Amino acid sequence: MRIKNIDLHKIQHAAVLGEIGNFAEAAERLHITQSALTRSIQALETSIGLRLFDRDRSGTRLTAAGLAYMNQARKLLSDARALEQFTSELAGGKAGEIRLGLGPLVAALILPDLFVRHLTEQPQVHMGIMISSAEVLNDEALADRLDLFVTGAGFAAPGCVSASSRLGRVRGSLVARKGHPLAGSKITSADLKEYPLVGGRTARSLQEYVADLGDLSIVCDDFRALIALTLESDALFVSTPSLVSQEIAAGELVELTITDWSPPSMDFGIFSVAKRTLSPTALRTITILRSTFSEIGLGQSA
Repeated sequence: MRIKNIDLHKIQHAAVLGEIGNFAEAAERLHITQSALTRSIQALETSIGLRLFDRDRSGTRLTAAGLAYMNQARKLLSDARALEQFTSELAGGKAGEIRLGLGPLVAALILPDLFVRHLTEQPQVHMGIMISSAEVLNDEALADRLDLFVTGAGFAAPGCVSASSRLGRVRGSLVARKGHPLAGSKITSADLKEYPLVGGRTARSLQEYVADLGDLSIVCDDFRALIALTLESDALFVSTPSLVSQEIAAGELVELTITDWSPPSMDFGIFSVAKRTLSPTALRTITILRSTFSEIGLGQSA
């Protein structure tokens, strides 16, 4: 749709003149000459086919048509200012929407800190979070339902590419409760066969590299539930030290030392759909993600 006879500068001139009722004072406020203001008002009246102002020795007043016109025009000016402000914020990554996908382990590690940073640095941005497997996150991104997603570096589907350099790395580990029969001594992978292994879907991915540990008896993405289970049973939790750092510091959980197993590490990355331009808001979110990983000690390894 083509909009005719809309000149925001001339409408702004008319709004100021209508408020003040004096050409000289209105021109001074607008930082233009009185003759320039006169030409602007005349041009506006000609373009819209209405006489907006009556002029006499007592001053300048809006006509009845001018009053009705300016009531609508002021709304337009207010909306234009709001649009200008929103555009500035959008360009700076401080407005709009970000749809972010996280793998279950990443969500458990960073969400509280990420939320704090998000609300501090871009409070006007609506953030939607999806927590799911790498396969689902890939599909959602390709269907244009996610702007970015964070998962293991090797789990991006064709059509999705890294939106940043490596985000961080976590080290795998096997943990048990304090007082567990295997705690405090050097063991081999054969010693684990008498005890159930539990972990999330990320842990099952890690098991591709540590098949000697055996299959997971319970696969669950509620890591708080798995920690509670490990604390109350002889289950062994395929985890990462970062996820159970508080419990390890309190002496409630311990890392097991397995002589014939080197704990694997997993790199995490930020991904988006290939050949799709990221919004300033998405780019700012990438910076916030990197800062969050670094702040909680995951920027290098953990």
